[in-house]
Amino acid sequence: MFAFLGLGLKAVGLTLAFVTLAKLALAHQQRLDRHSEIQAVLALQLDRLEGQKRSLDRLFSIDGEQALLQQEQQWIAPNRRRIIWLPPESAPTP
Repeated sequence: MFAFLGLGLKAVGLTLAFVTLAKLALAHQQRLDRHSEIQAVLALQLDRLEGQKRSLDRLFSIDGEQALLQQEQQWIAPNRRRIIWLPPESAPTP
């Protein structure tokens, strides 16, 4: 009788150990997946930062003003005027 009880307790203990290990393995895999996603996003952000650094360095170089003029898309064409419309409440009164 005690032998069967001991065998039953060992079987329950082993089952509990295997279930716990399976849950731990699943949690570990999910953590590795999240880590790889975060690592990929970090790599993209670092590439973007590196591009911004190069752009800033180019802007403050000797010919930086010309580089800025070439980058800007909204410059006024020659012999044109820019008109800025003010909202009615902020327009100056005569």
